[in-house]
Amino acid sequence: GENFDRFKSFLSSDIASAISAPLVFKDEFLGTLLVMGSPRAQQRVERQYGRGELDLLVTVASQVSQALAKARLFERSQRQVAELSLINELGKAINSSLDLDNVLDYIINMLSTILEAESGSLMLLDKGSQTLRVVCSKGLDPELVQKMSFKLGEGICGWVAQHEKPVLLEDASRDDRFVPYDRPRAAHTMISAPIANKDAVIGV
Repeated sequence: GENFDRFKSFLSSDIASAISAPLVFKDEFLGTLLVMGSPRAQQRVERQYGRGELDLLVTVASQVSQALAKARLFERSQRQVAELSLINELGKAINSSLDLDNVLDYIINMLSTILEAESGSLMLLDKGSQTLRVVCSKGLDPELVQKMSFKLGEGICGWVAQHEKPVLLEDASRDDRFVPYDRPRAAHTMISAPIANKDAVIGV
């Protein structure tokens, strides 16, 4: 791609030699270490990189891989603790409030925080018309929210409600089920899950 072409151009510009080693931890590829030398540097050293330098780089790469893996594990653990804490707070709020609007607003705001989402909505199903309508949202244009509705089976949200299955899409705009109401923007990741009560879907 474009990044690889740019990288090739950089390599061929003023590089006399280069060595590289993979960053791998427990069979998981994390990245690459790359060391390059310019012609001037080679004139001072009077040699190109050899087996000794490569072995050293591999050793360093092994240590870096372990450090990266530990850092990722710590970050993941911290995130899980934060998520569980937020979910606990969400449960308390639901149990302590009798105001449905406040509870729904709290839910969508808390979920947006947990998932680090730019925007989100909660839609309830009108059984009479078999239509999903937004009852609370975050980060969406209020005018769009007022117009937004999906028939059961229509769009991604309608599909989720009809099939009672969650979806995770890296680029929702490329999905065959996508319709402009789903979110009229460029490529975006989307998560949607059905809301059920006693085996009956009541929203998304």
